[in-house]
Amino acid sequence: MPTVVPRTEPPAEGQGRDNFSLGDDCASRGVDGLREGRSIPSREVSLLGARFPGRSAMPPKSKVPAKVVPRFTSVAVVVSDRQKAVEWYTQKLGLDRLADSEHWQTVGTKGTGGALHLCQVSEFDPKAPLEPGNTGIALTLPGDFVKSCAALEARGVEFASPPTKYDWGWGATIRDPDGNEIYLAPEG
Repeated sequence: MPTVVPRTEPPAEGQGRDNFSLGDDCASRGVDGLREGRSIPSREVSLLGARFPGRSAMPPKSKVPAKVVPRFTSVAVVVSDRQKAVEWYTQKLGLDRLADSEHWQTVGTKGTGGALHLCQVSEFDPKAPLEPGNTGIALTLPGDFVKSCAALEARGVEFASPPTKYDWGWGATIRDPDGNEIYLAPEG
């Protein structure tokens, strides 16, 4: 293990408290570019095998972005037959096919962000069960909600619960061929 000697002089501009000097042991072991007295950050020292109890291998906090906000990409809907599901979601429900790459089949509305990944888990595990019932997914319909629901029903979409006026607004629930339930609400 290399000899690690804590620095005694103050760190140079831009260097944090976690800088150490590597002694002759590192140089004698053939570590490129290291010379006696050269200062390197502790995270690089830890990569060389030195151990520093209580020291973090993370970069200094000043290099961490102030705010990281994830973007929604997709949510999986488990289906028994991916191609039949693509047909149902595009032809009956009217969504766009966003991705078409073997396992990665997604549907959604172009330009809005987010997608439903039609996931045929049986290709990974033939005994994998479907997950019918409430998916927690909600979609909005443009225009007159009741007429939009009627148009979907005319295209063969099954309603688990018809369009209903609640105290807080309109809603309905549809069911895909695998029993996945999706909530519908008016747009806006």
